[in-house]
Amino acid sequence: ISDLLYEEFRDSPAFASVQQFVDRDDKADGRRTAWFYPVDNTAGLGDRVVGAAMRQVEECVEQEDYVKCRVPFAWLAVLDGLRGSGRPAVSLRETEELAADMGMGAAEGLPLGEEVQLMLAHLSGLGMVMYHSEASLRGLVIVSPVEFLIKPFSLIVCDFKIHMEPQHKMARKRLPHLWIRLTSRGV
Repeated sequence: ISDLLYEEFRDSPAFASVQQFVDRDDKADGRRTAWFYPVDNTAGLGDRVVGAAMRQVEECVEQEDYVKCRVPFAWLAVLDGLRGSGRPAVSLRETEELAADMGMGAAEGLPLGEEVQLMLAHLSGLGMVMYHSEASLRGLVIVSPVEFLIKPFSLIVCDFKIHMEPQHKMARKRLPHLWIRLTSRGV
């Protein structure tokens, strides 16, 4: 797979920015590299490759100028509060309440709702949270995209022959015709 990716994309100008996965597993003989990150989607954040990918993204982002921009301390306190909730997502209302508790919205001329929108746009742009101001998505702040999106997604995109989760067993029992359709045709 790695060789195929290299051959297919090496001539692209964007390929110069691609970061290789370096396997530093003690069990491996020497160092192995790949042009992709071989993630075990069943392990979620427990997969060491997911951790390596997150560290690589963080290292790359830290080198960017936009990361060094100054933000109000209250924004960082809200981010810490969101992460400390232990929940993969919270409502916009809960985020606004937390922001008010941290002193946001106190500046004259900048109402709480507007400051929260600015903060969420900034944090989302940095990949710290996921937030979309579009009406249908506006009410949700995703604190942990891996837990909120990827973990449930991996229940659908997996090899059902080796990954039979309790949700799969229930779906197979309750909706056998749809289960067969999903596992045989992916729809």
